[in-house]
Amino acid sequence: MSENRYWENWDKEGVAKKIDELWLSSESGWYSTLAQHIRDTFGTDVPMLEVGCGSGVVCQSLLKAGVVRKGSYIGGDVSESMLRIAHQRFPDASLLKLDIFRLPFVSHSQPNVICVSVLQHLPGYSDAMTELLRVTKDRLYVVSWFVDDADDQISFKPSMRWGQRFFENHYSIEKFIRFVKAAAVRRVNVHDFGYSDVHAITIDEGGG
Repeated sequence: MSENRYWENWDKEGVAKKIDELWLSSESGWYSTLAQHIRDTFGTDVPMLEVGCGSGVVCQSLLKAGVVRKGSYIGGDVSESMLRIAHQRFPDASLLKLDIFRLPFVSHSQPNVICVSVLQHLPGYSDAMTELLRVTKDRLYVVSWFVDDADDQISFKPSMRWGQRFFENHYSIEKFIRFVKAAAVRRVNVHDFGYSDVHAITIDEGGG
C-alpha cells in the first residue's frame, strides 16, 4: 500500500466493520432519502455501476426502492474489508475490487454511474472525476461534501471513532461545477439534500 493512499485506511484494524455499523444504526433515513432521489433521477430497474460501494448500504436502499435489481447492478470498492461485508450482505450481487483512479471499463460503456460519499475522502477530485466521466455513457450522479466558498477546504485528520487518519474535504461547489462543465458534459444539475454541505451533482453526458 502506497503511504499516501490514506483512503485505504478503511481496511485497517476493523475500521470497515465499525463504519458499517454506524451507517446502519444512524444513517438509514439518509440512505432512504438518497435512494428516492436516485429513483426520481434514473427511474426503476436500470443498469447501474456504483463506484465506491462500501459495505453495500447504498445498494440495499436502491434494491428496496426498485432502482436496481441484483442482475442490473455492479458495485465496486477499493476496500477489501468493505467488499467482504457487501458480499455477505448480497452474495449474488456483482461486486468487484475497483480503484476509482483506474476503472477497468471501456470508455463510455456504463449507462448510469453513481459515486456516493467517496470524493471527500480523496486528496482531490480531478483525477477521480476524469475517470468517472470517461466510463459514463449517459448520466453520472455524484454525492459529496461541498461549500459555497471559492476555494476547497482540504482537511486530513485523525478520526476519534476509527483511530485512523482520513481526508474529510469540503469542495468548492463553484469550482467543481466549472470543472465538470469544462469536460464537455451536456448538463449539470445540483440537488440539495437539506444538509448544509451534502449535495448531489447530476451530470448528463447524453451519449447516443
